[in-house]
Amino acid sequence: MQISQHPIALRCLSEKITTPAWRGKPSWFLVAEKDRMIAPAAQHSIAERMGARVHALDVDHTPLASAPETVVRIITEAADAVV
Repeated sequence: MQISQHPIALRCLSEKITTPAWRGKPSWFLVAEKDRMIAPAAQHSIAERMGARVHALDVDHTPLASAPETVVRIITEAADAVV
């Protein structure tokens, strides 16, 4: 996680977005129901706005560490659906 997780670059906050990918492509969203960084209700709202296929789990903010098998299953489901 140390390799892939780092503070956001400030330039990312000022980048202009033309069309978000989720508007035209299928999306999957893992809601971490025990997240204390991003409220689960906010996650559900974001996922609904995206029209994403939602998977809600009783996991914390780091499902890659706390539920890796489930994360792999969701990624595999997404990959299989778009092939």
